[in-house]
Order: sequence, then structure tokens, then C-alpha cells
Amino acid sequence: MNRRRMLPAAYCLIAAAALLMICSMNSWLYPINPWVDVNIIATVGRAMFDGMVPYRDLVEQKGPLLFALFGLGMKLTPGSYHGLYLLEVLAVAGAMYFGWKTLRLYLPKLSLAWLPLLFATLLPCNVFQTGGSAEELLIFPAAWSVYDLLRSWRSGERMKLGVLVRNGFFAGCILWIKFNLLSFHFVWMAALALDAVVRDRRIGRAVKMCLWFLAGMALASIPWLICFGANGALSDLAQGYFADNLTSYGARMFSVPKTIALGVYVLALRGPAYFGALVLAGLSVLMVPRRIMALREKLTLIAMAVLLTVSMYSRIAANVYYGVMFAVFLPFALLPLGLLERVRLPEWLDRAAVRTVGAVGALAVGTACALLVSDAAPYIGTDYETLPQAQVAGQMGEGETLLSYMIMDGGFYMAADVHPINRWFTLLNIRHEDCYEEQSGLVAQGVPDWLVTNWAEDEAPKQLDMKMERYELAGVYETDYAYGDKTSWYLFRRTTGEGEGS
Repeated sequence: MNRRRMLPAAYCLIAAAALLMICSMNSWLYPINPWVDVNIIATVGRAMFDGMVPYRDLVEQKGPLLFALFGLGMKLTPGSYHGLYLLEVLAVAGAMYFGWKTLRLYLPKLSLAWLPLLFATLLPCNVFQTGGSAEELLIFPAAWSVYDLLRSWRSGERMKLGVLVRNGFFAGCILWIKFNLLSFHFVWMAALALDAVVRDRRIGRAVKMCLWFLAGMALASIPWLICFGANGALSDLAQGYFADNLTSYGARMFSVPKTIALGVYVLALRGPAYFGALVLAGLSVLMVPRRIMALREKLTLIAMAVLLTVSMYSRIAANVYYGVMFAVFLPFALLPLGLLERVRLPEWLDRAAVRTVGAVGALAVGTACALLVSDAAPYIGTDYETLPQAQVAGQMGEGETLLSYMIMDGGFYMAADVHPINRWFTLLNIRHEDCYEEQSGLVAQGVPDWLVTNWAEDEAPKQLDMKMERYELAGVYETDYAYGDKTSWYLFRRTTGEGEGS
């Protein structure tokens, strides 16, 4: 990579690292990430690297590549989530870099300094949560794909086979992380193929392009089919990842249009600055003259955004972090800056100095905004030993077992450095009755040494049927870490002999 590419890439890495150091609770400024999604995926990822098979040994509904990435992050920095922060930095920096390159196709003089300010509308806001969502990791390949497509069209060159394969590989990665987001690459490939048919007036080249794209998807898919096939777990993969997500996840309460509208409303409510930037991006794409952005480019970007919205929000509207995926369109909010390109700087101003000051200043402003606005910032420097996770781990002896009882994983498995002893190691947003049945049976037999829950025994809903005869309360821990509201965690210790099922 030459100097012209290295400097922008390095700036994006520094900007992403600075913003995420504050906004992601996977960073070194925080002792633990309290988000249950991160904890659940990390538990599966750690176990996967130690020989357990997702879906067969541990029930979860995300894709296996996400577990592998989280497991890798945990291996990079054992005992913490800081390795996930490093993966986040790469993802956000990549999205910034390719977003900037895409905008340079329309605004050749656009300064990279605008990108940290733009991403500062997303990272500190509630939509981002506490960092580590699947959507956050996917904005990098999605931004690269947008650049590849628009560069090919604007240069007038036919897309090379290697680029098609690479983007097929990206689509394959998305397939094995969160398959509903494949809608993005469906539009990407459909737009390319349709354009080829219109230009050639025959389908031959379009078919070949689709086959090369599918070859890239196969490259990303074959390792997983081999892995699960070798472990006799293909049926578990099909059930746990595909069937459960298609049939059990996100029971829709309203019609599809109303659910989508509610999802967009929640996004606007929880991240007004980010939503405003997205609206500006959309209006800019619609209104920029066609001599600058061709109609096919506009239509493709609009179709990508619309289909992503439908595929994300058609079943459930409450998960605000879905909106992180829209960050791939953020850079288009800068299209109106084309007007500034006509402004001439006074001759006495050093252009290089102006660019340097602008880059440093933009990063400083973005970081300051993150400190002031981020919901995570008040918890910077929290002492790990004061957290329930550390206190529970401190009570457990070597080799003892733990069950996250009737609740979502709060990070206690990671803190205690133990793997789950059963498939339903946590409550999920699917098949609650299966989870209750298995966990109740284990507790009735006294199999786990310890139970951690956020239900007091006499306050738990009746449908949970929390059978606690073999256990006694060993501690109550309260915290407001990350969410502001007080949360009480209850630790129970087995009092009778080891259960017959252990």
C-alpha cells in the first residue's frame, strides 16, 4: 500500500479507535460489556474455540461466523472483551475509509476529516448500544461493496471477476453472521446483472457474473458445511440458525407496514442526530443532479436502503441496534459539500496545513462529543471488583459449575471463566418453554453448583416455576452499571449433595 493510501487508512484507524474507546464498552476504559447479546455470543464463541459445537451443544440463533469472530476476540485478550474492541475498530475504520473513497467518486477533493464527525452521530447514541453488534461488524464489507459497485459504473469498466468473487465472499460472510441482511447484496448483484442485460441486450454476461458471485458465496460457506457436517450437526445448524430465526424469533404484533414504521420511529427516537444524518443522506441522493449521480446509482442505493429496512424491521421493531447497518449510507450526507469545492482558499494559506488542522480538529470535536453524549461515558474507569460479575466469580471454587437461571447471560460465565454445562445456558428470544423445561429439570436435580438470576425466588413470575429446594441464597448484588436503573442479581448455592443428573 503506497503512502497515498496508508495515510487515510491510518487516520481512519485512529479516528475509529478514539471514538470507540469511549463509545464501546468492550474497550479498555470499561471492565465488562453489560449487553446480554454480547455476553451470550461471547459465551458461545469461547466454547466454540474449546471444542463445543454451536446449536448442538449450546442453543443460540446468530450465525456461526459471528461466534468465531467473538471467540477470536476473546482469545486475543483472554478474560476480557477488549479483543472485540479491536475487531470493532477494524470494522468502523473500514466503513469510514470506503465511505470516504465512495464519496470521492463524486467529490474528488472531499476531506477525510468529515468522516469522524459523521460517525460521531452514530457511535455515542443509544442505537449503537454498548458496542459489539453483528451490524457494526458488517458495515465494513457493505461499505466496500458500495464502493466496488459505484466505482465500476462511474469508470465505465466491466467489473473484474476477482471483484465479483470478493463481493460474493462478503455476501457469504453475511449469510453466516445474520442472513436477513443478505438483502443488501441481493440488490447489489441484481443491479449489476440487470445493468448488464440492458447494456448487452442478452443475459449471457449477467449469468456469468451471478455464477462468479455465487462462487464467492460458496467459498465462505463450504468451511461451515464441512465443520458442522464433520461433527454430525448439520441438522442442528439448520434448526438453530435458520428454522428458529424464520419461525420462532420476533413474533409480529402488527401488520408488516406498521411494524416497519414503528421500527423507523424507534430509530429516530433513540438516535435523533444519527437519524437526521441518514435523512440528509437520503435527501442528498434524491436531489443531487443526475449529471453528478446517475439514475441507476440513485435507484440502487434507494433499493438497498428500502430492502434492508424491510428485511430488518418486518418482524420486530424493538431492536434499535438493527439501525447500525444503515451507517453504510451515512457518507452520502456529505454530498452537499460539493458546493464548498468551488470556494477558493486565499493564496497565503498552506493547503497541507489546513488539511492537517482540519483532520485533527474534526477528530477532537468528534471525541469530545462522544464524551459528552455517550451513555457509556459515565462508567469510564469503573472498578471491576465492584461489579456483580466479579463478586460472583470470587465466590466460586475451581471446577464448580454455574447456570444463568431463567435469564439472559449477564457475563457471569466469562467472569468465572467457565463453560455452560447444558444446551439452554441462557434465556433467548425463542422457544422459552424449552429453556424453562431444561433449566428447571437441572435445578430440581441439583446439577449446577451455583445459580445466578435477577429474580428473587418469591418474586419470580409463576410460569417460570423456579424450583429452588436444593439451593440457598448466597448473595444479592446491586448495580446500575451501564443502564442507569438498579439491577439486582441473586446468587444461589447448592446446599444438598451433588445431584443425580450431574
